[in-house]
Amino acid sequence: MIVNLTPHPITQEGFEPIPPRLGPDGKPNPARVAETVTPDGTFDGRPAVTVQRGRVEGLPAPEDGSLYLVSEIVVDAARSEGRTIEDLCSPYTGPGPLGPIRFTAEDEAAGLAEPGQIAAVRFLRRYVAAPVEAAV
Repeated sequence: MIVNLTPHPITQEGFEPIPPRLGPDGKPNPARVAETVTPDGTFDGRPAVTVQRGRVEGLPAPEDGSLYLVSEIVVDAARSEGRTIEDLCSPYTGPGPLGPIRFTAEDEAAGLAEPGQIAAVRFLRRYVAAPVEAAV
C-alpha cells in the first residue's frame, strides 16, 4: 500500500491520483524536515535567508506492506538520520523521456495550469541503501 506523505495528491500516468494522508483535522499531514530560517542580509541587493534543516517530522517507522511517498528532501534527511529508506519513494521528476508530463501552452489557454508545471509523473522513484564500500 502506498501512503502519500506529501501535502498534495500525486498523479501518476495511467493511475488514479494518490491522495495525501489526512490528519485528525481533515487536512494533509505530510512528512517534513524541520527548518530554521534566518534573514541573512542581501545578495547582490536581493534579500537572502539562511536555512538550517533539522530532523524529519511525521515519518512513520517502516511497516511491512507500506511504501511511503515523500519528497526527496525527506528521503535525504531520513538517510542522514540513519533511518532505513527502502520503504520510501518519491515522484520521479528527472529529465528526458522518463521524466514527468508537463502542462502545455494549450493547457494554459484552457485555464488549467501554466506551461511547464508538472501534470503527472510517469514513475515513482524507489530508494535502496547505499552499497557498503569494500575495505582496502
